[in-house]
Amino acid sequence: MYCIYQPKYYNVMIHSFLLMTRKKIIIADDDSVFAKLLMYEFEHRELDMDVTIAENGGQALSCMTDSQPDLLLLDLRMPITDGFSVLEQVRNSGMTFPIVILTHFRDKHSVDKAMLLGATDFLIKSELSMNQLADRIVGHLKSED
Repeated sequence: MYCIYQPKYYNVMIHSFLLMTRKKIIIADDDSVFAKLLMYEFEHRELDMDVTIAENGGQALSCMTDSQPDLLLLDLRMPITDGFSVLEQVRNSGMTFPIVILTHFRDKHSVDKAMLLGATDFLIKSELSMNQLADRIVGHLKSED
Protein backbone atom coordinates (compact mmCIF):
# COMPACT_ATOMS: atom_id res chain seq x y z
CA MET A 1 0.00 0.00 0.00
CA TYR A 2 1.24 3.52 -0.78
CA CYS A 3 -0.27 5.31 2.21
CA ILE A 4 2.10 7.32 4.35
CA TYR A 5 1.07 6.44 7.90
CA GLN A 6 1.98 8.88 10.63
CA PRO A 7 0.57 7.88 14.05
CA LYS A 8 0.55 10.52 16.77
CA TYR A 9 1.67 9.52 20.24
CA TYR A 10 -0.84 9.61 23.08
CA ASN A 11 -0.92 12.87 25.00
CA VAL A 12 -3.05 13.41 28.09
CA MET A 13 -3.45 17.09 27.27
CA ILE A 14 -5.51 16.44 24.14
CA HIS A 15 -8.92 18.00 23.61
CA SER A 16 -11.72 16.37 25.58
CA PHE A 17 -13.71 15.35 22.50
CA LEU A 18 -10.86 13.11 21.43
CA LEU A 19 -10.35 11.38 24.78
CA MET A 20 -12.68 8.46 24.10
CA THR A 21 -11.29 7.22 20.80
CA ARG A 22 -8.33 7.94 18.61
CA LYS A 23 -9.51 9.65 15.42
CA LYS A 24 -8.45 8.42 12.00
CA ILE A 25 -8.12 11.02 9.25
CA ILE A 26 -7.12 10.51 5.63
CA ILE A 27 -5.70 13.45 3.71
CA ALA A 28 -6.03 12.66 -0.01
CA ASP A 29 -4.00 15.28 -1.84
CA ASP A 30 -1.32 15.06 -4.51
CA ASP A 31 0.36 18.14 -2.98
CA SER A 32 2.44 16.26 -0.42
CA VAL A 33 3.91 19.45 1.06
CA PHE A 34 0.44 20.83 1.80
CA ALA A 35 -0.72 17.50 3.25
CA LYS A 36 2.31 17.25 5.53
CA LEU A 37 1.90 20.86 6.70
CA LEU A 38 -1.69 20.09 7.65
CA MET A 39 -0.61 16.92 9.45
CA TYR A 40 1.97 18.95 11.40
CA GLU A 41 -0.74 21.46 12.34
CA PHE A 42 -2.72 18.62 13.94
CA GLU A 43 0.40 17.43 15.76
CA HIS A 44 1.16 20.97 16.96
CA ARG A 45 -2.31 21.07 18.53
CA GLU A 46 -1.51 17.78 20.29
CA LEU A 47 -4.60 16.10 18.87
CA ASP A 48 -4.63 12.34 19.28
CA MET A 49 -5.09 11.33 15.65
CA ASP A 50 -3.82 8.83 13.16
CA VAL A 51 -3.25 10.80 9.98
CA THR A 52 -2.80 8.94 6.72
CA ILE A 53 -1.65 10.77 3.61
CA ALA A 54 -2.76 9.40 0.23
CA GLU A 55 -1.16 11.03 -2.81
CA ASN A 56 -3.96 10.14 -5.22
CA GLY A 57 -7.54 8.92 -5.25
CA GLY A 58 -6.59 5.29 -5.76
CA GLN A 59 -4.43 5.34 -2.64
CA ALA A 60 -7.24 7.02 -0.69
CA LEU A 61 -9.66 4.24 -1.63
CA SER A 62 -7.05 1.60 -0.70
CA CYS A 63 -6.58 3.23 2.70
CA MET A 64 -10.29 2.73 3.40
CA THR A 65 -10.42 -0.99 2.65
CA ASP A 66 -9.35 -2.07 6.14
CA SER A 67 -11.21 0.50 8.19
CA GLN A 68 -13.25 3.64 7.71
CA PRO A 69 -11.73 6.95 8.68
CA ASP A 70 -13.50 9.38 10.96
CA LEU A 71 -12.96 12.06 8.31
CA LEU A 72 -11.62 12.30 4.75
CA LEU A 73 -9.99 15.47 3.43
CA LEU A 74 -10.23 15.21 -0.32
CA ASP A 75 -8.63 17.22 -3.10
CA LEU A 76 -10.64 17.16 -6.33
CA ARG A 77 -7.89 17.13 -8.92
CA MET A 78 -5.51 14.26 -8.35
CA PRO A 79 -3.88 11.65 -10.57
CA ILE A 80 -5.18 8.09 -11.06
CA THR A 81 -8.61 8.65 -9.49
CA ASP A 82 -9.95 12.18 -9.07
CA GLY A 83 -11.73 13.44 -5.97
CA PHE A 84 -15.19 13.32 -7.55
CA SER A 85 -14.76 9.61 -8.30
CA VAL A 86 -13.51 8.90 -4.79
CA LEU A 87 -16.43 10.82 -3.29
CA GLU A 88 -18.94 8.97 -5.45
CA GLN A 89 -17.45 5.53 -4.71
CA VAL A 90 -17.33 6.16 -0.97
CA ARG A 91 -20.92 7.38 -0.78
CA ASN A 92 -22.18 4.59 -3.07
CA SER A 93 -20.58 2.06 -0.74
CA GLY A 94 -22.71 3.36 2.14
CA MET A 95 -19.96 5.02 4.17
CA THR A 96 -21.25 8.12 5.96
CA PHE A 97 -18.20 9.72 7.62
CA PRO A 98 -17.59 13.42 6.84
CA ILE A 99 -15.83 14.17 3.57
CA VAL A 100 -14.39 17.66 3.37
CA ILE A 101 -13.38 18.84 -0.09
CA LEU A 102 -10.14 20.80 0.03
CA THR A 103 -9.13 22.33 -3.28
CA HIS A 104 -7.76 25.40 -5.07
CA PHE A 105 -10.72 25.54 -7.43
CA ARG A 106 -13.87 27.41 -6.54
CA ASP A 107 -15.99 27.17 -9.67
CA LYS A 108 -19.71 26.75 -9.05
CA HIS A 109 -19.88 23.51 -11.04
CA SER A 110 -17.30 21.82 -8.77
CA VAL A 111 -19.00 23.02 -5.60
CA ASP A 112 -22.44 21.91 -6.78
CA LYS A 113 -21.21 18.54 -8.02
CA ALA A 114 -19.28 17.78 -4.80
CA MET A 115 -22.22 18.68 -2.58
CA LEU A 116 -24.60 16.66 -4.75
CA LEU A 117 -22.30 13.64 -4.46
CA GLY A 118 -22.34 13.89 -0.67
CA ALA A 119 -19.51 16.17 0.45
CA THR A 120 -19.89 17.52 3.97
CA ASP A 121 -18.02 20.77 3.33
CA PHE A 122 -16.18 22.51 0.49
CA LEU A 123 -13.09 24.53 1.40
CA ILE A 124 -10.74 26.59 -0.76
CA LYS A 125 -7.11 26.09 0.27
CA SER A 126 -6.01 29.64 -0.54
CA GLU A 127 -8.77 31.21 1.55
CA LEU A 128 -7.86 29.60 4.89
CA SER A 129 -4.74 29.53 7.02
CA MET A 130 -3.58 26.15 8.33
CA ASN A 131 -4.92 27.18 11.73
CA GLN A 132 -8.37 28.05 10.33
CA LEU A 133 -8.43 24.86 8.30
CA ALA A 134 -7.58 22.75 11.34
CA ASP A 135 -10.34 24.53 13.30
CA ARG A 136 -12.90 23.58 10.63
CA ILE A 137 -11.75 19.96 10.59
CA VAL A 138 -11.86 19.68 14.38
CA GLY A 139 -15.37 21.15 14.20
CA HIS A 140 -16.45 18.37 11.84
CA LEU A 141 -14.96 15.75 14.16
CA LYS A 142 -16.78 17.26 17.14
CA SER A 143 -20.10 17.16 15.31
CA GLU A 144 -19.62 13.43 14.65
CA ASP A 145 -19.26 12.60 18.37
